[in-house]
Amino acid sequence: MKAFVKATPQNLNTNYRTVAKLIWGITQEDFWISHSDGDAAFNSLSSFAFSLFLSDFNKEWNYVNPRWNTSYVHVHKTNDPNISAIFTEFDDELPINQKGFYNLVLYIATKLDGLISEDNRISWISTEQFQNKHRDIMNLPFNLALQKSIEKGRIVLPIPEPNYDQLDYDIY
Repeated sequence: MKAFVKATPQNLNTNYRTVAKLIWGITQEDFWISHSDGDAAFNSLSSFAFSLFLSDFNKEWNYVNPRWNTSYVHVHKTNDPNISAIFTEFDDELPINQKGFYNLVLYIATKLDGLISEDNRISWISTEQFQNKHRDIMNLPFNLALQKSIEKGRIVLPIPEPNYDQLDYDIY
């Protein structure tokens, strides 16, 4: 999954734990987040990735195919300083990561007053249009999204994002 946000670069003035709670709809306080940057900041959109340790929320996650454990949501600047890429490692994510991905895209675009592209920067839509398009998965309660993910993750293998290592935009 991938999307782009076009906006004037600026700091988000938040941290990844706050963002994780918001985008996934987490209510519990104590949970583990794997993240790729060295501190708790989530201010710059230059290079960041994070995921949840889902067995903290439901022990049944331990019976899901372990390849799903590598499913991070990434945020990177592109070669255009006004465009950030948000992407996941798999083409067809489990519902829990779809929820997090779409809510993260909306969060960033809303905070930066930006536009969103889901078609590789060919067309741009407003945050309202994006939210209307993905409302069902974005509003799915966390525990229900996780349960659906456990059910699907037990029987379906992840499909890597096409050309994940050679995405069709320059992030560096």
